[in-house]
Amino acid sequence: MRLFVITACLAVLTTALAGLGGCTQIEQKSRANRLDQSVRLYVNSIRWGNFDTAAALTRVRQGEQPPLNSSVLNNLRVTAYSSRVLSIDDTAGEARVTAHFDYYFLDSGTIRNVSQTGVWYFDEAAGSWFLDGGLPDFRR
Repeated sequence: MRLFVITACLAVLTTALAGLGGCTQIEQKSRANRLDQSVRLYVNSIRWGNFDTAAALTRVRQGEQPPLNSSVLNNLRVTAYSSRVLSIDDTAGEARVTAHFDYYFLDSGTIRNVSQTGVWYFDEAAGSWFLDGGLPDFRR
């Protein structure tokens, strides 16, 4: 009888521990999905000129947030964009992401491009991902 009770307890404990591992995997997948959604929102917002939305996804962890240069951004049009997650560190809640934009200014017909590789971090309090830094450096 004792052997049966011990075996049953071990089976319950093993199932419980396996469930905890499953919870961790679910949380990691959920966090990765939220990263994907945040990055997509960021690049799509820049693509369509919604710079305030894109800027809301940026937060400098140390130092001051760079101001939006509305006079430059209002004269900017993005023609193509792409993004890619380079790496994710689940334990640190960080990811390296690169984004590439082709753009031009309305007063110029020259297509230019800019790439931005940055660290995104997960803010537990907000439950969201943020880019540590500001918008790409769109130069004339």
